[in-house]
Amino acid sequence: MPSNSINLGFRQQLKDYQSKGQVATDTDKRVEEKFNVHGDSLKLLNKTRAELSSLIPQSQDQRDIASNPTIMA
Repeated sequence: MPSNSINLGFRQQLKDYQSKGQVATDTDKRVEEKFNVHGDSLKLLNKTRAELSSLIPQSQDQRDIASNPTIMA
């Protein structure tokens, strides 16, 4: 029995594992890219209510807040 025919199954399994490994690597890259894009927003989830409230611009005069560049954006 030639070794080529014996190793055929192992070669196919190896190709399958390599393919699955490549898919996993590509998926990891996509997840990392998405995390990097949304990382700042995700960090807000760790803040307390008081910390989040302090990030909101506040003013005594409603006209001031309406013209605030942060509010405008």
